[in-house]
Amino acid sequence: MLLRTVSGLLGLAILLAAAWAGIFWVFLLTLIAAILGVREFYRLHSPSPAIQESVPPDSLEPVTGEAARLPTRTPLPLLLGAAWVAAFVIAGAGADGTVQFWGASLGILAVGSFVALLWLIAFYRGAGWPAAAAYLVLGPVYVGFLLAHTLLLAQVGEAFFDVDPLYFDPVTGPTIYEVGRNWLVFALLVTFATDSGAYLVGRAIGRHPMAPVTSPNKTWEGAGGGFVSAVIAAFLLYKILDLGLGPTIWEGTWAAVNWQPLAIGATVGIVSQLGDLLESRLKRVSGVKDSGTLLPGHGGALDRLDSLLITLPTVYYLLVAVFRP
Repeated sequence: MLLRTVSGLLGLAILLAAAWAGIFWVFLLTLIAAILGVREFYRLHSPSPAIQESVPPDSLEPVTGEAARLPTRTPLPLLLGAAWVAAFVIAGAGADGTVQFWGASLGILAVGSFVALLWLIAFYRGAGWPAAAAYLVLGPVYVGFLLAHTLLLAQVGEAFFDVDPLYFDPVTGPTIYEVGRNWLVFALLVTFATDSGAYLVGRAIGRHPMAPVTSPNKTWEGAGGGFVSAVIAAFLLYKILDLGLGPTIWEGTWAAVNWQPLAIGATVGIVSQLGDLLESRLKRVSGVKDSGTLLPGHGGALDRLDSLLITLPTVYYLLVAVFRP
């Protein structure tokens, strides 16, 4: 518990520091996270069954018995996956709005899929090529495309400027980047509040399993605690951060609440937990407990990105839908 808390707080501090340092550091951290994430995703498609992995790779003894009958599978190409997710992240950083990002992403998907097909034909060996193809293509999309929305969200202040340019007074108002940064911080902290609330409430009073096959430790009580935590965090962050919404109806009192942050916070409180379940299901299919060992007490990078991969695009598209840039 202590190790999990310390590593979680350290990771959160790094994310917030990058957000405040500027868009370049957000880009760099997103790129690193995407490469680590796709690396772990590709390793979920094991190059060989567990019994065969127990045989030392430098052993001179022939493989016999049950291990000899198990088909080997070629490891998925990390270099291809890294280039693929990097292209998505660069597209997110350079895109001028949603339409441009989607256009670039479709082109990246087409080129990446073609290269992946060539690799499968030329190098892949093993009976499970359909599964290999699925892992090879879906990994960069799941990690790279979704995580690229971090850059879109960090720059969403431009959409607010298009709607109300007078709000961005050069003397008293926030800058365009500050509004985008604040929405990124909002999404990060509400997501972590959901995860923490679900974990603490589930450990304290969780009795009714929510998904016993996919994730036996998750309970309905924990899910409710995560949802409530998300709404409370959204309210507090709305009061603390300048989200570019202008004055409230009862300006100057804590009773004043714009509906958008609370609605977005409530949505994050739901989809964050769905993202967690999705990654748990992926690990269950792959037969592993954690995606890696990078983060003490948490597992791998994918184990910490699972919720963010869903919540960051959700917050971005909710803002785009509301403000229609």
